[in-house]
Amino acid sequence: MDSLLDKLSKAKIFSSLDLASGYWHVPIHSKDTEKLAFCTNFGLYEWCRLPFGIKVAPAIFNRLIRRILTKYKIDFACNYFDDIIVYSSSELEHWKHLKTIFEICEKENIKLKLSKCVFAQTKISFLGYEIEQGKVSPNNANIETIKKLQPPTNGKELQRFLGSVNVYNKFIPQYAKIRYPLNPLLKKDVKFNWTNECQDAFDKLKETLTTKPVLNLYNPDVTCHVFVDASQKSVGAVLKQPDASDVLHPIAYHSRTLRDYEKNYAITELECLAIVDALDKFYYYLHGQKFVIHIDHAALFWHKNVKNLKAHHPQTIGKVERVNQSLVTSLKCKVISTSTKVPWTKLLESVTNEYNLTPHSITKYPPAYLLLGTLPYDSPIGQNSYYEPVNEARNLALQRTIDYHNKDKIRYDARFVDKKFNPGDLVVYEEFHYPNTRKLTPPFSGPYEVIKQCSEVTYEINKPNPLTKQATQIVHISKLRCFHSPGKLKLSHE
Repeated sequence: MDSLLDKLSKAKIFSSLDLASGYWHVPIHSKDTEKLAFCTNFGLYEWCRLPFGIKVAPAIFNRLIRRILTKYKIDFACNYFDDIIVYSSSELEHWKHLKTIFEICEKENIKLKLSKCVFAQTKISFLGYEIEQGKVSPNNANIETIKKLQPPTNGKELQRFLGSVNVYNKFIPQYAKIRYPLNPLLKKDVKFNWTNECQDAFDKLKETLTTKPVLNLYNPDVTCHVFVDASQKSVGAVLKQPDASDVLHPIAYHSRTLRDYEKNYAITELECLAIVDALDKFYYYLHGQKFVIHIDHAALFWHKNVKNLKAHHPQTIGKVERVNQSLVTSLKCKVISTSTKVPWTKLLESVTNEYNLTPHSITKYPPAYLLLGTLPYDSPIGQNSYYEPVNEARNLALQRTIDYHNKDKIRYDARFVDKKFNPGDLVVYEEFHYPNTRKLTPPFSGPYEVIKQCSEVTYEINKPNPLTKQATQIVHISKLRCFHSPGKLKLSHE
C-alpha cells in the first residue's frame, strides 16, 4: 500500500474505479470446475467463474489485473485487487487517461460498478485514506468510527481497538511508546486489569488520530531527512522532506518496542539501534538516495571520524550467520534430547564449546586448534601426534578451503546458463531489494531496451537513473531477464 501511495506524489487529479464482482471476471477451466464443487439442497453445483473465498483467489485476480495494466504499459494507474486509481497532473491529461482505461476495460471485457466509481477529483478517498496533491491523511469515516470506540473490557476488545489504530500507525509519532502500557494485556494467562496508565494510552491514541494528522507524499526528487530517537522502552524515527519553502514535513512515522535483549543496551547503543532500525524501515525510500540523519545524542558524533568501525550486529556477516545456523541446529538437538526442560541459554556454552572443538568438514581441524594452536583438553592419544603442527595445519586448512571453493565453482558453472543480450532486445529489470518484501510489490519493471553492452557482465538500458538524472542506466546482467510480450502468454485455462 505504501508503494502505491508513493506513486501519487506529483498527481493533482484522481479517479477511483471499482470492478463489479471482481473475481467473476476470471473463468475457470472446464477441467478444474469439479475442484470447486459444492453441495446444496437442490444438488451438486460447480463454479464456472473464480469464486470469492478460496485461498488463491486474491493472488490470481491481482496478478490478472496487473498483467492487463502491464500489457498496455499503463504508468498512470495502479490497482489494489479490484480497486483502481487513475492519477494525472492536469485535468486535460486526466480525461485522456480515463479514456484509455475505458478502452482497455472494453477490450478485456472488464465491467465497472458505476455507483462506486469517482471521477476527476482533487481529493479522493481510496482504501481508507484521503488523498490530495502531495498529501495523505486517514479517512474521515474510519476516524469517526475510532472516535466512538469505548475503553475495552477484555483482551478481544483491546485487540480490535489496536487493529483499527494500527492501520494508521505511520501517522502517530512514537506509536510503540504510547501503546506500551497496553501490550501486557495482550499476553495469555494475564488478568485484564485496565489501569489509569492504560486509559491514558487509549485516550492518547484516539486523540492523535482524531486531530486528523496529515502526511506529505514521498517525493523522489527531494532530499530525505531521518530523525531518530531512543528510550528504555522503544526506538522511533520520522522521515521528513522539505517543501518549496524548505520547511520539513513528515512523510512517515515509525516506532517499535525494544526486544528483551535490547533492553540491556547502553543509551549510545540504543541510539545506534534507532538509526539502524530507521534505515531498515525506510529502506524503500532511502536506498540509492542521499539523505540526512538527525540525532540528539552527542556521543554518536565521534563515529564520523572512526575508521574500520566494527558492526554491533554480527549477523550481517555471511560467515558468522552460517555459524549461527549451525549453533541453532545443535541447540535444537540438545533441547529435544534433554529429558528435563533446560533453558537453551544454559546449553549455549556447551554447544559453543562442542562446535569449537569439533573438526570442520572442510579444513579437518577444530576451529579452536587453528586459532589457539592447542586444544583446551588433553587428548588421550596426544594432540601433537593427532594433528600436524599448528602452522602446517593452518596452511593445509587454507589449501583445503581453496580446493573446496574450486570444486564448488565447477558445480555452479555446470548449472549456470550464460545470458547474452543484443542491442535492441527488450528486457525487464529486477527491482526487488532486501528487506523490501511487500507482498504486492512488482519484482520487475520494464520493459526496457538494451542500448549497448558495456562489458561482459554490464549493459546499458533506457531506464532512467534517479541518481544521475540520466535517461539511461548501466546495470549488471544478473538484474536482467528476457521480456516476453503479454500477448504471447496465456493463463492455464485459455
